[in-house]
Amino acid sequence: MIANFWRLLPPLALALSGLAPAVSSAAGPLMVGRETALNISVPPEGLQNCNIEILLPTGERIERELAPPDFETVVPFTPRSEGPQTVYWEGKFRFKGSLSVSGCTGRYSRRLDVKPAPEQIGKVWETFYAPLSPKHRECIETGLARRNLRGAAADPTTLPTPDSPQAKPVLAACERFVALKPRVDVECPVSARDPRKTRCNDVYVLVVGRSTKVIDESTAVEAVLSGKTVKLEARESDTVRSERLQAEQDARDKLAAEEAAKAAAEEKELVRKAEEATRKAEAEAAALKKAEDERLAEIARKKRLRCLNGRCFDLGF
Repeated sequence: MIANFWRLLPPLALALSGLAPAVSSAAGPLMVGRETALNISVPPEGLQNCNIEILLPTGERIERELAPPDFETVVPFTPRSEGPQTVYWEGKFRFKGSLSVSGCTGRYSRRLDVKPAPEQIGKVWETFYAPLSPKHRECIETGLARRNLRGAAADPTTLPTPDSPQAKPVLAACERFVALKPRVDVECPVSARDPRKTRCNDVYVLVVGRSTKVIDESTAVEAVLSGKTVKLEARESDTVRSERLQAEQDARDKLAAEEAAKAAAEEKELVRKAEEATRKAEAEAAALKKAEDERLAEIARKKRLRCLNGRCFDLGF
């Protein structure tokens, strides 16, 4: 009777105190496919061994003798699936002839939270990433790493899956980011005040109040993941702007050269005409002088004529 009293006392004390027998993992959080040591115990049962039967979530049944003073044992357990699971154990008489062992007092259970193993989560993410673009995947991986949900700094016991609440804000932000599809080499005005056409590429701009700031793609990802407003604007690239300005300068240089050539040609024509007029005037003056010289020579000749019997001779004096 005294022995039975001591066997009944611990369960009574347990009921009064609200305490529960322990079942913990000596190897850390439970993960699918990874063996874990479960420490299972019952309230003290006096000074005699007692026997329990343990029912694991896998359906496996194991019997163990618990010895004083701790009345605990370690059971290897390899979860086969994730999620909440329950391990049960209760006292069970064990027949061993004269060495038979009574069952421990009470029935117990404890819920276990089994996490998927990192490699399982990795496969889920790879399947999720398969239809996405590299840019989309990089955005998600960046966002998860920023929250220490993936990557080297992540806690393997809290790795999220794509449908986890922790991952949803990142996925939503990256959906917004990839919806921005930059265009390349599109027609656009030089500026709001210059309607001339040029070629532009879309660039990411960070909206801050009424102003915008051009940012690169990686900065745009960080901004979107931080909840900031990012949009696309068509901007002339430095290369296109340089080529346009050079073309405009070449056009101005060509026009100036053409105007200079035209002015030179006009000047040359004026000089030619002036020289032609001078030569003509000189020729006319020479002709007049010649005619005058001939007239004067004729007058002089006539003065030198000596006439005899109707015949005249120029005797040179």
